[in-house]
Amino acid sequence: MLTTQQIAAELARITYKNGWTFTVYDGQWEGQHLAIGAQVSDAYHPGQSVTLDVHTMLPPMPDVAYLHRWLGWRLGRLEVHEMREFLRVDGVAVFDPHADGADRDDGTS
Repeated sequence: MLTTQQIAAELARITYKNGWTFTVYDGQWEGQHLAIGAQVSDAYHPGQSVTLDVHTMLPPMPDVAYLHRWLGWRLGRLEVHEMREFLRVDGVAVFDPHADGADRDDGTS
């Protein structure tokens, strides 16, 4: 399995969108975590930005190729969240990820 130091070294080589950052750290309770940071457009306040500071537990990383695949998957999840904020009809988010019950993902909201 990759150590935290090995993951940090690989993350230092990776770029995504301008200004996006990736930091790995050892959590107090749940092992390795990844922090993803970025300034992005604020869907709820046009013309403003909001700071993303997403922390997520890492699964065991057997090798660098797996880290790349997992990071691609995780970034895809963030992009889906952003799409749900920005896709609007008459100014209203169709699939607002911050609406009541939106975190259930069971098709009822």
